[in-house]
Amino acid sequence: MAGEQILNPQLDPSLGSAIRSAGLARLWAQAEPLPGGRGTARLLAIGGTDCVIKRDSRGGVAGLVLPDRYLRRDPFLREWALGIRLSGMGLAVEPLAMEFVPAPPGFRAYSLSRGLFPSHSLAALWLAGEMEGRILTVVGGAVGRLHREGVLHGDLNAGNLLIYGDERVVFLDLRHSSTSSSPLALESRKSNLTRLGRSLHKLHSFHGHPWPQGAWHALVDGYAAGWGTREPWLEVLPLELEQGHPLRRIFWNMR
Repeated sequence: MAGEQILNPQLDPSLGSAIRSAGLARLWAQAEPLPGGRGTARLLAIGGTDCVIKRDSRGGVAGLVLPDRYLRRDPFLREWALGIRLSGMGLAVEPLAMEFVPAPPGFRAYSLSRGLFPSHSLAALWLAGEMEGRILTVVGGAVGRLHREGVLHGDLNAGNLLIYGDERVVFLDLRHSSTSSSPLALESRKSNLTRLGRSLHKLHSFHGHPWPQGAWHALVDGYAAGWGTREPWLEVLPLELEQGHPLRRIFWNMR
């Protein structure tokens, strides 16, 4: 069945025509699986443009019932608008197209974005043993800029930050993010940055890779630069991140 398409208004006309005529569902079926991905994102080239195409799917218990069908479009449309905004600032991949394809009792959602190559998630770099303090400084700076723009990432973990080119950072999976017309309040910022720190600490705990010396300080130093000022809570955060969550410390000491 035909779907409803949304195209980036800045899209090159020839690329837009190719996308419109083929449809994202058909392009997804023809694309190559993304190495290391979960199977929902694939690679393809359209008219010489490297792209990543994705068919959204749920995880967890909900994914057992309706793994790739959705009933509400609003979250996807908000993510699309935020992606357009942040890509113009270099903080997100550029959205090219979106398509909703009827699939009773709801629809399937496909999205197409410009590919950034070579690129690796922050988690993949860590698991490959390529984590360095300078990368965390760049990551912290990107998070600070995001918060200064009034954006609270809804799932800020090491898998949702993509590092590419000359250590540039973009954010993935923006659907559950919230936005404000002014910079984020202190508690929201601290909670968001701490969540990222705990994600990295979890990788450390389960895989045992050594952290580069001063890693947590590199993260908060970058954040201070991205936010625009160094606040007192940033001086305490490295110690909190190094210690990890209290329950995790209790479990670790009981081993």
